[in-house]
Amino acid sequence: MLSAVLWLVASLGAGTAPATVLCRPPIEVQGPGLPAAMVADFAHDAAVLVDELRPRTGDVDCRPIAITLVPSMGDAHALDPPWHLPTWAAGAAQPGQRRIVVGVSAEGRVQDRRRTLHHELAHVLVRSAARDAAMPRWLDEGLARVLAGEHGIDDLRVLAQARLADRFLPLAALEQGFPAGSADAALAYAQSGRAVSLMQDRDDAIPRLLAAVGAGASVDDALRQTIGRATWQLDIDVRRSVTLWAALATVGVESDLAMAGCGVVVAVFGVRARRRQRSRLLAMDDDNPPLRRPAAASFTRWTVTRATC
Repeated sequence: MLSAVLWLVASLGAGTAPATVLCRPPIEVQGPGLPAAMVADFAHDAAVLVDELRPRTGDVDCRPIAITLVPSMGDAHALDPPWHLPTWAAGAAQPGQRRIVVGVSAEGRVQDRRRTLHHELAHVLVRSAARDAAMPRWLDEGLARVLAGEHGIDDLRVLAQARLADRFLPLAALEQGFPAGSADAALAYAQSGRAVSLMQDRDDAIPRLLAAVGAGASVDDALRQTIGRATWQLDIDVRRSVTLWAALATVGVESDLAMAGCGVVVAVFGVRARRRQRSRLLAMDDDNPPLRRPAAASFTRWTVTRATC
């Protein structure tokens, strides 16, 4: 009964302002085969992250969230119901069922499970705030990245390279899915995150956007209502947010560091070469001088003018 009342309150508030969070959903955490202390710490992190994300999304759903922590993502297929995931995945979510699975390791490497949990919880609460309405992939992933704090320096580098190469992807092309290639997929994630981050210049933009989508508005209409921009205009905003000078500075710093590193390598090899030559000269037998007199310049001088790696 309480859930029905909360749903009615949320429905009345949709499209105008995000509803007030009136309840706290139960968080059910399991960790088969893992130490109890690790599972308890993970459950604590989940509760903290849910409390942080709900006001930022406008979610008022009180249904339980089921989270399973597994030693390795390869173990997820043995759960009931099973998860069929690639071995490299760090975690996954089924937002409609409010289920999440996170692996302590993936392909033998330890993962940042709290960061993964943050991202997957964002997916669940975004979908819940939008009343399970379908959303384009770029918006769903962009919201999860920004809410989880993943839109950082790596994205800046990818966007700078795309700006210099003039190879931005249209957001409209990322509605159903992301490219399979790693480089294009990284750019798709970076652009999606940047598009959502630009929305945050408006107060409560994300909760109001999700409330409008949940009330039945199309994503473009919801964007216009919330930030006054359609998807194609966000494309322009993303491009303009990465200025040519900023892109040059980002890529240039990396190039300078690479050049400096190459210079150090060349200098080290030069010093070693001079030492070897000096050792050979000192080891020569004075009673049996070489048939040819060594050149007056006994040592090689290494001058590094430019190194290319």
